[in-house]
Amino acid sequence: MRHLRNEYGESGLLGFSLGGNFALRIARATGIPTLAICPAMDAAFTMQRTDDGVPLYRHYFVRKWLRALRAKQAAFPEHHDFTNALKMNSVSCLTDLFVGHYSDFANTDEYFAQGSLDSAPRCM
Repeated sequence: MRHLRNEYGESGLLGFSLGGNFALRIARATGIPTLAICPAMDAAFTMQRTDDGVPLYRHYFVRKWLRALRAKQAAFPEHHDFTNALKMNSVSCLTDLFVGHYSDFANTDEYFAQGSLDSAPRCM
């Protein structure tokens, strides 16, 4: 986010479902303006249900996430190489990869345990 602000000025986050949960976590830590649409209040439960539930849902979310990663990599090839991520086929595998490589958390369980969104602002 610092890079985006330095490069483009004031910016914010937008997220939907699990992405909304992620965006709200960043907003809570940084104060960055954020719009979360239908954020998953219990991300660990939602992730597990997405992976273990109806395969159509898992396929939809993974395909959407991979499409976003491809677009990000194409836009910023000097900053991103998602080769390993683009081979994954579950939300939990992608989450494990990104928590392990792009956060200070030891693992996904620690990331989810760091706090729920129960204390996040509700609709305004």
